Amino acid sequence: MISNQPSDFSADLTNERLQTICELVLDTVQDSIDDSSTKNDTKWTRGCLRYGRVHGLLMQLTLDKNYPWLTLANKTLDFTFRIGKTLVQYVYDDYEAPKKHHRIKPNTLENTQLSLGLDLDDELTVASWRLYVNQEQGHENDQLKATLVGYDINQTPVCIWSHEETVNIPMYAEQAETVDIPEPILTRKKSSNDISNEAK
Repeated sequence: MISNQPSDFSADLTNERLQTICELVLDTVQDSIDDSSTKNDTKWTRGCLRYGRVHGLLMQLTLDKNYPWLTLANKTLDFTFRIGKTLVQYVYDDYEAPKKHHRIKPNTLENTQLSLGLDLDDELTVASWRLYVNQEQGHENDQLKATLVGYDINQTPVCIWSHEETVNIPMYAEQAETVDIPEPILTRKKSSNDISNEAK
């Protein structure tokens, strides 16, 4: 089964939750890019900041009561978070042409969940979920993009969901009719001498 709706594979992965997580992650990654764009930054400092800031964001969000559906399954450098009961890993890479192939493979936590699921004879179509963030080269300001990909046990994508940012469209308002204003009649301002002469 191939679908672009993660909720077809996991009821935890609702559009609302995914949109929320993606917007927060994209904002954090953009901030890290802005903060590491000096002449003294290297690929290493930029890469570490883009990864470490998202790690820190997720740690903070798990403490926020507005996101009870979000938890950190492990807080190590190879961190994995849960949306509901579904494990997800964050990767700064292009899912269409990944450079970090090792990040596609399930980690120990995901392998444990996978083996438990297979023991229960559950039909696990998706073995691992990855939230990819990357910059689309050639777009204005190198726009950031977030994509959630679900892989089967052979690391083949079976679900690809892309975050779509909502654009505020200005409301249409009818143009008000023009009103003709008559030209004022101009008169010379009277001085204090003129006023005193009139009084006599």
